Amino acid sequence: MSQNERVEAFLTVTVADMAEERGFVFFVTEGGTVKRTGMPEFANIRSSGILAIKLAQGDNLAFAGLTYGDDDILITTLMGQSIRFHENEVRDMGRAAGGVTGIRAKQRKRQGCGLGNNSQKRQKC
Repeated sequence: MSQNERVEAFLTVTVADMAEERGFVFFVTEGGTVKRTGMPEFANIRSSGILAIKLAQGDNLAFAGLTYGDDDILITTLMGQSIRFHENEVRDMGRAAGGVTGIRAKQRKRQGCGLGNNSQKRQKC
């Protein structure tokens, strides 16, 4: 890690998920950008770490969670705007990609998000 980088999130991944290369890591930034990266992209982690998402200048990670292809994503702004979509609407991207627009807020403030899946596990930021 360089001096201007910092750890934003830790995720617990089972050995089975890594071995079977199933699932995705889903990211949401404060600026409303979303990104979905397949688990195989994280198979060979170096001791120095790996870059998981390229953030735009001034943007920060708001949420990182595990998905399995059947999850709904809910992003909500502090001003009450929200959007819900199926995770498959966001294409699978490589680690170095920056992501795509998930929501455009009227005022650029921190986004909240939620992740729901069919197994009734719920995650939130």
